[in-house]
Amino acid sequence: MTEVTSRARLHCRIAYSLFGIAIGVSVFVIWLTVFDNRKETYATVTYGGLSGVLAAWNLILHIMHYQDLWRTWLKGLRLFIGGGLLFLGITGISFVTFLVLAIYLNQSDLVRSYYITAIWCALSAKWSFLLFWYSRNYRNEFADLTALLEF
Repeated sequence: MTEVTSRARLHCRIAYSLFGIAIGVSVFVIWLTVFDNRKETYATVTYGGLSGVLAAWNLILHIMHYQDLWRTWLKGLRLFIGGGLLFLGITGISFVTFLVLAIYLNQSDLVRSYYITAIWCALSAKWSFLLFWYSRNYRNEFADLTALLEF
């Protein structure tokens, strides 16, 4: 039997997601406006923004759990699990790609290089994994409810 998520943990998860949204949006805006427009900058902007979007998706997941909306839409958790896995694969491959590119191109400027983009790929992968993990945990919490609904 799975343990039920406490309200205090849910509040921490919501606050952490809000912090992730703020950081993702700030990276998106700062890298787009302050730094010169090069392909490395656009890649950082893309993955910084994706990190904010995935944090927002986590926020939606936790708020829906907090409001107990998953009882009426249990199949929606499959969408969140699938989205988490899809973006985890994309960001994992992107992390390796940008790391290899930065090493191959012998980039030394850390701010305007593919190294910082690889870091933002890793942060986006973290949010993707958390989306998958928490969606799976919430689905397991309601597994006994689906067994009752089948009768």
